[in-house]
Order: sequence, then C-alpha cells, then structure tokens
Amino acid sequence: MREKWIGEENDTSGTYVKTTCSELSLRRGGKINAKKLYRFKSRFGGEYNITDEEAISNIEELLPKGEEENSVKLYEYLYGLVIEQFGMIEFIVNIGHHVAKERDDGYVRGKKQMQKEMRNLLGIR
Repeated sequence: MREKWIGEENDTSGTYVKTTCSELSLRRGGKINAKKLYRFKSRFGGEYNITDEEAISNIEELLPKGEEENSVKLYEYLYGLVIEQFGMIEFIVNIGHHVAKERDDGYVRGKKQMQKEMRNLLGIR
C-alpha cells in the first residue's frame, strides 16, 4: 500500500509515540528540520501521514486531555479529514476490504480450530 498524505510529503523516519488517541501517533526524532508529523492508523486498515499545519493545529486542539467529548470530536475530525482528502467512495471501499479480510481470517482460524478438535477427537496427531 502506498503512503497517503494529508499535507506535504516529508521524511517519515523517527520514532512514533502514541498519543491519548489510540489510532494517532506523533513522530519524534528523525531528520533535522523535518516537519511535524502525525500518523493516523485507522481501525479500518488505512494509514495516513499528516503534515498539514492547519490539520495538526486542529488535532492538537482536539487531543483529549481526559475529556471523552474531545475524543469523539477528534475521531470525527480525523475521519472527516480522510473523507475530505480521499473521497467517500474510497473510504467505504477500504472499509469493505477490511471487513472482508477480517471475515476471511476468522473463517481460516475457525477451520483450523475445527481440524485440531477433529484430530484430537479421532486420536490423530
């Protein structure tokens, strides 16, 4: 999957530190004079690098400081930003792909578990 950017592309080296939002990390370190960068890993499998100064300012304003209401507003803002930047159709298609992969993974795990149980039941190792 190619990197998706909201803002100007920049070097991505450095360490990513979790924020109070589980899907959002802030880059620390990296190259000198590198732009501030947040990485948003969507629960639907998308990964977005954010360097846009206005978006970063809004994110930092909304980052929860113990207030659940801000957390909801932050998620609304982040997903709205992704939809605005890349379009609703791509967003929905990505959700569909993610759901299909989870369903397939669950089917494979279930099948393996059933095979294991059948071998144990039949005394086959």
